[in-house]
Amino acid sequence: MQLLLIVSSNSLDFINQIFCELHNCALSFGEIMVLLVRDLAQLPLINALFVFKSVSWQFFMPLFLLISKRQSEDMEFFEILQQIHFTKLQMKHMKN
Repeated sequence: MQLLLIVSSNSLDFINQIFCELHNCALSFGEIMVLLVRDLAQLPLINALFVFKSVSWQFFMPLFLLISKRQSEDMEFFEILQQIHFTKLQMKHMKN
């Protein structure tokens, strides 16, 4: 298992190509199972495209988690985090 913290679209395509060459197989990622986990609402990489703009992205089936379990006990805090994620922070949450 390989841990890739931040992968750009070009990096994902490169990894796909390398796995194909290493496993001598033209199928996606050399026909090995690949699992990507990422919060796609995070800030993009500097001077790079989001991973979902990759040509290799078509080989994945996205699964979207809609309910936060980590902050589920403090809904106000969860709402603030969601607003920050999607750059819609409301004035009522800003304090001087």
